[in-house]
Amino acid sequence: MATILAHTTDRERSADELAEVVEASPSTVYRRIDVLVEEGLLIERLQLDREGNHYHVYRAAIKRVEARLEDGTIDLHVERREDGVDRFVRLWEDIRGDA
Repeated sequence: MATILAHTTDRERSADELAEVVEASPSTVYRRIDVLVEEGLLIERLQLDREGNHYHVYRAAIKRVEARLEDGTIDLHVERREDGVDRFVRLWEDIRGDA
């Protein structure tokens, strides 16, 4: 699963592309994608091509992970990538003063 996240940090990829780059069967990749989307680690988006066909593309929801070990404890900071809906909700809450 970490390999799928690594290959979706720089750009969106389809499940078929991911199956090729991670050298796994499409069914295996789809199962892993389902888990990653369910856990909120992968963003799924519908993509349309020029012929009018549609398919899903995936991008890592994690933008950056920072870990610091100090005095025997681990401080972990995860910066998430926002999708369009998240940005809109945040903007709307800022406008309304709900934040």
